Amino acid sequence: MHASRTEQTLLQENQTLRQENQTLRSEVERLSAEVSHLKRITYRLAIMVRRYM
Repeated sequence: MHASRTEQTLLQENQTLRQENQTLRSEVERLSAEVSHLKRITYRLAIMVRRYM
């Protein structure tokens, strides 16, 4: 027994959404790391600014 056209379409859509979800998760992970890095830089700059004021 093979899947109807509707089932086939839904399976393909599901696969596409899973791939998209994985891509977005990777992007979120990358951006989180970038934000952490920027927070560290901001913290160091704030210390320097206070030191020279």
